[in-house]
Amino acid sequence: MPQFNITQIIDIARTAGNAAMKCIETSLEVQYKEKDNSPVTNADLEANGIVMKDLNRVSPGTPILTEEDPASHKLAATEELMWSVDPIDGTKTMVSYANGKKDHTGFAVNIGLLKNHKPIQGVVYYPAKDGGTLYYTGDDGKAYKQVGQTNPQVIMASPISGEIKAAVPWDTHQRPETIRGQHYQAIPEVGGGRLLRVAEGDAHLSYTDDNFAYWDLSAAHAILKAAGGDILNAATGKELIYNNVNPSLPATIGGHLDSLIRIFQ
Repeated sequence: MPQFNITQIIDIARTAGNAAMKCIETSLEVQYKEKDNSPVTNADLEANGIVMKDLNRVSPGTPILTEEDPASHKLAATEELMWSVDPIDGTKTMVSYANGKKDHTGFAVNIGLLKNHKPIQGVVYYPAKDGGTLYYTGDDGKAYKQVGQTNPQVIMASPISGEIKAAVPWDTHQRPETIRGQHYQAIPEVGGGRLLRVAEGDAHLSYTDDNFAYWDLSAAHAILKAAGGDILNAATGKELIYNNVNPSLPATIGGHLDSLIRIFQ
């Protein structure tokens, strides 16, 4: 059974995403982190503040691992129940959107719940995509997508049939030549959105390299699992366990469970 009512988590993601959009529409301020020179904006920080405050309200006492708080990054090594948050997944894409590239809508609020170091619930909200696009794990155990004000629709991953379609990076230099020896048709997508393309049946496989952290993929991972799929360690085919002191992930391959059996056999 779900740990928390998903409607509450959806409301938090929407509120944070819409607040980020207000920052974009007024004045997006970009700074760069000392650790890796990656961008962080006032929209990231505004969204993070909202998510932290509201998660503490609906689940007081539950630890929160968030990209924007380095002190929280060791939590996964010890906590059996915790939130994994990326207030804005795709900050570079958001900056491009703010600079006039209005087709660069692949930035999202990610809120995932980890139990026993595995993702069990997830919400991903794209505030700039098609009037607001939402993916989430339903309280009934199914995966859903909602575009704008339309009714939510159940989504399901599709096993490989015919030519393999794989959700991979936009930068062609970052794409693998093959996925475990299998050639594929590339479907470019940002970050954790690659897992969601598989969850909704647009792609058979997803690929992420080892530059991703728990907060990038955990929410989408939970949604993909609810849609009949999973992501595995690309090198070993083993299940991902979110329990490292350093919250980084290895390269992963995602897909319908039947697809993963085929790829790793």
